[in-house]
Amino acid sequence: MSDYVFASLEEDEKVKDAVNGRLNLLSPRDELDCPKDELGWPDRKHLYAAHNTTPFRVHIVCRLKHGGVYKFFKKSPVLSADREDIDRAIEMAVEYREWAREKVRSLKLEAEAAKAKDRADEEGVASRTRAGKKRKREQEVPTEDD
Repeated sequence: MSDYVFASLEEDEKVKDAVNGRLNLLSPRDELDCPKDELGWPDRKHLYAAHNTTPFRVHIVCRLKHGGVYKFFKKSPVLSADREDIDRAIEMAVEYREWAREKVRSLKLEAEAAKAKDRADEEGVASRTRAGKKRKREQEVPTEDD
């Protein structure tokens, strides 16, 4: 079913509500130890249902930020109001979210490694400056008492 345009705005809204209902079931509120998003849902983080009114389509949208900018953004289409189609779209969105989270983690680790390398380089430059060389020479000069 490649054409997932719904007949009317009412049908579109019903499907969007059904998708939000399924997303809410993913993350019951009694899981107190899970990290929660702004709405208080643990597993739903970065996933929400959206729709275009012309033509009438429903998507599950996944958005993740890296460096203050949304770099990972994907729409998973909902083909019908059928529960299997909704679950399939949710599964696709969750798989993308997990991939994007792993990518963001690796980018953060790379950035931290680059910062550590820059700090080490700066410390190396400081030891090669005129003041650093002077301090080193003072430490190396033997005293007359020796």
